[in-house]
Amino acid sequence: MDILKPELLAYMAGIVDGEGTIVIEHLRTRDVPRIAIGMTDRAVPQLFVDAFGGSFRRKPPSGMGKKDIWYWQIVGRRAVQILTYLYPYLIIKKPKAQECFNLRIRSRSDAAKENWARRKTNAKGQAG
Repeated sequence: MDILKPELLAYMAGIVDGEGTIVIEHLRTRDVPRIAIGMTDRAVPQLFVDAFGGSFRRKPPSGMGKKDIWYWQIVGRRAVQILTYLYPYLIIKKPKAQECFNLRIRSRSDAAKENWARRKTNAKGQAG
C-alpha cells in the first residue's frame, strides 16, 4: 500500500479529524502524543494498521443490538511521524497536531536525569 499517496492521506486525515483523537498523555515521567480511532467498521482501523502499524483491538458490544468496536492507536515518536503525513490535510485537529510537533518527546533517561537533578536540588534546599 502506498501510504504517501495524497488521496489516501487526505482520506485518513479526514477519519482522524472526524472520528479520531489526537491527545498528549501526561505520564509520570514524560508527555506522550497518541492518535486513536474507534469504529464499528473494521476495515477503516485495519487500513491504519496496514499503513502505519500500531495497536489494533476489538471491544465486544456493550449491549444487545450493539456492534463490536474496532480500535487503532499509535503513540510516541511514531504518532508524531504519522502526523507529519496527515498534517496538510487536517482541519479540525490541526492545532492539536501542532502541539504534538512542539512537544519535546523526552526519553526515559532524560526524565530520570531531570528527576535526579530535581531531588538533588530539593535535598540541598532542605539542608541549607
